[in-house]
Order: sequence, then C-alpha cells, then structure tokens
Amino acid sequence: MHQLPDIQVWRTANEYQEAASLCDENGKNWAGALLAALAVEIYLKSFLSEEIAVEFLGEVSQIFKKTEHEHDLEKLFNKIPQQIKEIMIKESNLLTPKIDLQQIIVKNKNVFTTARYCYEQNSIDCLSNEIVRLSEHMRELVIKVASYTHPPIL
Repeated sequence: MHQLPDIQVWRTANEYQEAASLCDENGKNWAGALLAALAVEIYLKSFLSEEIAVEFLGEVSQIFKKTEHEHDLEKLFNKIPQQIKEIMIKESNLLTPKIDLQQIIVKNKNVFTTARYCYEQNSIDCLSNEIVRLSEHMRELVIKVASYTHPPIL
C-alpha cells in the first residue's frame, strides 16, 4: 500500500535541501533560495505522490512515482488532504513555534518560478534566506508527519 508522505520523494527533496543549505552557508544566496524553493515543492509533493506500475509483457516491471506538475507552493499545500494538513500544522508549531507554516508557504509560493531567471524583467529582485529555513523545517516536518501515517517498523 502506498503511504503518504512518500519517503522516496522526501529523500529526493533532501538532496536539494542539503545543497540549498550549503549554498546559503557559502554566500550563494540566490542559488540557495532557488534550491530551497524546489526542495519545499518536492516536500509538499511527497504528500501528493502516486505510484504508477509499468508493465512489460503482462508483468509489473517497475514502479514509478508520479507527483503534481505544479510549482506554486500554496496550490500544492492546498491539495494535501485536510487531515494531513492539520497534522502538518500541529507538528510544525511543535517543531518551531515561530514558523507560521501556511503564512510562509503563501509568502514564498512563487519563488521558484519568479526568481530562477534573475536577469528577466519580471523576476524577483530580492530574496531572503527565509525559504532556506523553511526547507530545513520541512525536512524535519515530513518525518514528523510520517510517524502518524506510516505503521511502525518492528
């Protein structure tokens, strides 16, 4: 049975989150913010993942993950089932009370699409490392939520 959050998707987000934190630590703030926005997007998609089985000659030969084709963090967050969102908000408040999860997601909802080409006319002209902190927070938050939704491993 496919369970959400999808830990395989979470692991993919971790790669971007780690790179974002390294960029941030080394003064590469723009790249760090973009990588962090992508990590947050994938963390949210871990709650929306589906498994797709590919058959070859009548047998399942491989299982893939399918996620939403969306970059808007607010839209992704709103698609997460309500009961999971409630757990996310509760655990987010316990993990870091200073972070208003919904508010920060809405504030940064389009960072990835509006900042990746900083030389374009309609690009964001200033980024903070707030999205990097959110990506670090989301990494831990997904695991906290998984403790509710995944059966314990004996």
